[in-house]
Amino acid sequence: MKSIKGNGKKQDELDSLLELDRQGLPYMPSSQLDSGSIVGHRTENPVVYLEFASMGGRTLRNGTVTAPAIIGRLYFELRRDLVPVASANFLDLCSGIAGFGNDGINYHFKGTKIHRIVKNELFEGGDLLGMDGLCSRSVYDGRLFRDENFLLRHAGPGCLSMANRGPDTNGSLFLVTFSRAQKLDEKCVVFGCLANQDSFEVLMRINEFGSTTGEPLEEVRVSDCGIAY
Repeated sequence: MKSIKGNGKKQDELDSLLELDRQGLPYMPSSQLDSGSIVGHRTENPVVYLEFASMGGRTLRNGTVTAPAIIGRLYFELRRDLVPVASANFLDLCSGIAGFGNDGINYHFKGTKIHRIVKNELFEGGDLLGMDGLCSRSVYDGRLFRDENFLLRHAGPGCLSMANRGPDTNGSLFLVTFSRAQKLDEKCVVFGCLANQDSFEVLMRINEFGSTTGEPLEEVRVSDCGIAY
């Protein structure tokens, strides 16, 4: 794990929070879902949204400086029928219902940064402390949880998947694909997909803030989020 820049009390607090990621076995809440009950019924799956905004301040080739702007909303169907634990975790992080935990972290995606945008491949977000992908916390008492299953694949644009640092390290970090990402199959748990055509258009707008290195051309944040239906 990369070290975090800082010193004194602030550094001690950050190190203490990150220590949760190193302790004990990954958590697996009961999903009450066994192989015999996996049938793929989708009629009751929830739909959530994430609204994205660019923070501005980028100087373009013509010398103009970009202003803050709303990029748009992505609507996701969460595959609760097949991946209930990951779906419930993401649903609660979108709604913010969990509020602040005992660790002092606000378990809510609103205001968080999209720390990585790899052009034409994927973007990543969900770091609740704004530490560029180092802080991942689930709503299950902040604990990382196990890989639930790999039933769904990164088959094309708009797949919603758990971003991790290896097997069984799922928390708040997530990724969304801009294209097929077969190399992530069996490594990252897919648990959702874009729910409408407008979302695909917004997805392509987010792609324009990406680079080959993954460093965003401009800061992009989740300006709003919640449950659509």
